[in-house]
Amino acid sequence: MIRKGVFLTPVILRECRRIIAESEIMKEDDNNWPEPDRVGRQELEIVMGNEHISFTASEIGSLVDVQKLPQATRPPYLGQQYSNSHRDQRNSRPASTAAEDDAATKKSAATENPSQK
Repeated sequence: MIRKGVFLTPVILRECRRIIAESEIMKEDDNNWPEPDRVGRQELEIVMGNEHISFTASEIGSLVDVQKLPQATRPPYLGQQYSNSHRDQRNSRPASTAAEDDAATKKSAATENPSQK
């Protein structure tokens, strides 16, 4: 099993707690989620204060699968999909575009700090 971990600043941690509280995901259950199968297994575990919840589902691969999920869990999935597609678009830009971006960044930095040419 691959475990993913991340370190968060206190500001980001507060924002994550706010999003979780507003989504009311702690009140959901995973009875309507697709059962884990050969394709894959995803787990989500949340501990907030004295509350603990753990969800298990098969790998979610399409928007049809997302529509079966509780409402509280849909925005993070859709946000992840947007982020992944946006990242793919950035990575598929022509090299000339990336070079132009680098040149613009250097020019901007030189304009802001003329002593550091």
